[in-house]
Amino acid sequence: MEFGGFSLRVHFMLFGSYRIDERKEAAPRLGLDFEGGGELNFYACSVKFIEAPLDEVYDWSADVMNDAWDPARARRKLRARPEALAADALLDQQVFSGVGNIIKNEVLHRIRVHPESRVGALSPRKLGELVTQARDYSFDFLRWKKAYVLRKHYQVHTRTVCPRDGQRLTYRKQLGLGEAARVLLRALPAAVRLKASRLSRQRGISTPPGRRRRRSVAPASR
Repeated sequence: MEFGGFSLRVHFMLFGSYRIDERKEAAPRLGLDFEGGGELNFYACSVKFIEAPLDEVYDWSADVMNDAWDPARARRKLRARPEALAADALLDQQVFSGVGNIIKNEVLHRIRVHPESRVGALSPRKLGELVTQARDYSFDFLRWKKAYVLRKHYQVHTRTVCPRDGQRLTYRKQLGLGEAARVLLRALPAAVRLKASRLSRQRGISTPPGRRRRRSVAPASR
């Protein structure tokens, strides 16, 4: 949200929400009152003040749904990260701003790339497909979401069996977190790590040893 001389960036994290012209019992993280009436309240979210011009702060070419999206620049960024896993690369907001777990899972299934594939091992054609489908599926996602049919179009996300070959889908522990996040998770104290892992399991991004979950990973390419 842009104001005179500054902007506000609101990120809803895992559990954030907002209310227009109404309030929750909890105190808002940010509340805005407007001249002439009306209010906008944000809860359980991250709020950041930005004083620099937004064009200097944001790389709009990384936004997969922006008119300024630059697929060639995305490919260059990926080639500079040859050791990154395909699943991690799709969640890198510096490359694919706006892509999340659902899009990541479905894109990899579409292009028949295993989530644990290294970016540097992908052929130029597969790398191009990954970049193209990150944008294309994002628009499909929005269209299906508006029509309230998104879940009907899931191929692997939350599914147990691959619709393409009938193979059972499997889950990978901490896949799609990114190496920096994995290092941070290992460095957390045990009590905090336990809480974080429980929260991650609720969001489909982690699982305890010895237990198989059925979300977040597409089958191996065939």
